[in-house]
Amino acid sequence: DVSDTTELITDMPDGAPAFTLEKDANPDPFGAVGSAVLYTFTATNTGTVTLFDVTITDDIVDPAYSCTIARLNVGANDNTCTLSYTVTQDDVDAGEIVNFAEAEATDPFGDTAEADATETATGPTQEPALEAVKIASVGGTTVGSVISYTLTIENTGNVSLTPPVIVDTMTRDNGTVVSLDAPFEYQSGDTDDDDLVDVDETWTYTAAYTLSQADLNAGGLSNSVLATANAPNGTPASDTSDDGDDGDGNTTDDPTEVPIVPGPGINTVKTFVSGTPALDEIITYEIVATNVGNVTLTTPTITDTITRLDGGAATGATTGPTLTSGNAAGIDPGEKWVWEFTYQITQDDVDAGGLSNTATAGGTAPDNEIVSD
Repeated sequence: DVSDTTELITDMPDGAPAFTLEKDANPDPFGAVGSAVLYTFTATNTGTVTLFDVTITDDIVDPAYSCTIARLNVGANDNTCTLSYTVTQDDVDAGEIVNFAEAEATDPFGDTAEADATETATGPTQEPALEAVKIASVGGTTVGSVISYTLTIENTGNVSLTPPVIVDTMTRDNGTVVSLDAPFEYQSGDTDDDDLVDVDETWTYTAAYTLSQADLNAGGLSNSVLATANAPNGTPASDTSDDGDDGDGNTTDDPTEVPIVPGPGINTVKTFVSGTPALDEIITYEIVATNVGNVTLTTPTITDTITRLDGGAATGATTGPTLTSGNAAGIDPGEKWVWEFTYQITQDDVDAGGLSNTATAGGTAPDNEIVSD
């Protein structure tokens, strides 16, 4: 037998390993905190050689995501790698999720190729909102009593908010503007200490106001807070405080009211203070009217009636009543008006066996109610 072998080597063009990576997010825009975004990775072999062990990595999750495509033929694509991601509050606050993934593959000759992809998914519409409630705890309705106010501010929107700016407006029932003893002071609520009012967080503030006589005279106080905070994109949210009482049909912006019932009162006492009850003698009476109510009394009035004990008119010379003590412009509770009245005794008074004397003092309350005694 005769045989011969010939070996022919045919050279191939140099291998050019290459591929692309695409990344798609669904849904886009993504949903609320806690919802899922499904990322689909598509690898396409754009080179001239088969690729092996196409490994895709993504560190949007912890631990980082990794998926391997065993073989990717020339011109072929593969979208079997998917990643589910849970939306966080930071994502909603940012208004988008920017995600980067990268991949590496090996060709038959041991050479490597790399690719990467960036996907930006937009977030839901930012809807900043907050709710303010202000409640008064009344320690009494006398001068010096302290009203303790508690203010709560809840984030009822879908994004984090900056610390609220609080503007407090307090007026007496007569329209006079007054102020708290000190501005509202933060107490609690920032559970994660990030200096942001997170969604569903409620921050609590307190303040106090000390009642004055002017507050009692006005019949009480009305108070509201305007709270304003900003979303991450700068959009402001604001709310006027409610009083926390929804039983009145208004659940949103009732002012916090502290009514004070006026109780004007006066007590008058007349005493004989000097002189001798004898013919032609001048005797002096003192009339003291004390404010026994809870409001200031103004416009003092006084009437004095003197008669003989036999019922006849007393005709002696008189002076007054003359105000000798107390502020004619008004007296606060516990203060007094004092008048002096003099009378000169006549023979008829002596013959009648004496005199009867009655005085009535009065004043006007801030609501124009007149009281007398």
